[in-house]
Amino acid sequence: IAIELAGSRMKEGELTCSERLKVVDGLSLIPQCGILHNDIRNGNILVWHSGNEFQIYFIDFERSRYTSDEAELTKEMTKLKRLLRLPLDSHDNK
Repeated sequence: IAIELAGSRMKEGELTCSERLKVVDGLSLIPQCGILHNDIRNGNILVWHSGNEFQIYFIDFERSRYTSDEAELTKEMTKLKRLLRLPLDSHDNK
């Protein structure tokens, strides 16, 4: 249902560098709430393109949990950057 409503599964090879950085920005919002998604993979990131608009949606929070462990949160961000084929120091989280 989510794919039908929100977009298609992310294919990192089809995203521009700017779009990849927007995905990183999107994930960086989740730990600000103290949440570890805990299942970062292409199938759990939906992308939607319409003209110049680009939106992302993170889905499947079944494995997510609250945490204040910065090492876990950093590890998840590193995993996303590797998935997106971005250099690990390519983007400072705000």
